[in-house]
Amino acid sequence: MKNFTTIITATLINVTFIAATPTPATSFSISIKLGSQVIAARQGTSTCEPSSTLVLTALQNWNNDVDTVNNFVDTVHGLTGDALQSAATTALFAASNEPVDLSILNCIATVASNDAAQIQDLMNVFGGVITGLQTIITNPNNANNVSSALGSINLTRCCNVLPDLSILWPDAADQEGISDQVNTAVPTPAACSSIMCG
Repeated sequence: MKNFTTIITATLINVTFIAATPTPATSFSISIKLGSQVIAARQGTSTCEPSSTLVLTALQNWNNDVDTVNNFVDTVHGLTGDALQSAATTALFAASNEPVDLSILNCIATVASNDAAQIQDLMNVFGGVITGLQTIITNPNNANNVSSALGSINLTRCCNVLPDLSILWPDAADQEGISDQVNTAVPTPAACSSIMCG
């Protein structure tokens, strides 16, 4: 039987590898792989059920990760060259951690059932955010590419990721009885005010 701690440890190693060697194809495939590992772990085993302490830590970390990427999209305008590359790299580390947090929440049986649509959507779109950040890091001096990548990142986060989290976070906290210990109101960047979701 697969051990939950082993799954999360392996996931953390993969995410560190993504951030250290940013290539869009690699990061996207691993983002999808993370979700697949957890789904596979859930099937035929009862060991994939995290403690409330681990869920609390995941929610706290995810709050910090979202804040970090929000700060990037709200302050990126006017940055170029090394400054832009550095800011995007910081955001990439945060965005690459989010699949780890998702894998933990997805291991709560009731959450996996209640929020299946949101979990699947997050698995589908995480790679786009990571790829967009990698595009900016790869060529921070190409204004057109940076603008296009930033637009894609904002569209994905404002219309998919953050709305999904507004359902997933409160449910996970409620199921674990930790709603009074962690923020479940998803922070939204100012950039979302100009995004039209279909």
